[in-house]
Amino acid sequence: MAPILTPSPRRAGDTSVSGSPSREVPPLYAQFDASGVLDMPATLLTIAKRFEKLEKWTVGHVRALEERMSDVERWLVDKEKEKDEERGERSEDKERLDRLEQIPPEIKQDLNEIREELNELQGRVGELGREMARTAMANLSSGPSRRAVQVEEAPQMKSTTVS
Repeated sequence: MAPILTPSPRRAGDTSVSGSPSREVPPLYAQFDASGVLDMPATLLTIAKRFEKLEKWTVGHVRALEERMSDVERWLVDKEKEKDEERGERSEDKERLDRLEQIPPEIKQDLNEIREELNELQGRVGELGREMARTAMANLSSGPSRRAVQVEEAPQMKSTTVS
């Protein structure tokens, strides 16, 4: 891979300056005394202060990440509890099914007959509702009137009674 020869972003504006070290921009944290000599103690103090700021920033962000991780951990624990509760509910449903399987066949047959009769009753009620809607629409479209509404009787259906 070929070396990158473009100037650094900090020195991008200094392309017209010759390569003389005296004309380059000094390092960011360098401190100089009045005579222009590098002041080593002041430079080291400036760098140390910057490191302290970076340390405070890092510690703050690490604490924030730790808090976030504990939040995520709590969320995961809650999710696991929910899954355990669902498993418990499933086992309760399985127990109910096992109890239903222990019901004698005569009672199961009676329950099936009741279900069939309920389905038949639901069908009749639905049919009655449709018939009422048809007659109501005829009454509503003609406006108020004093004539009686003719209602046809539904055909008699065979029904069984449960004793």
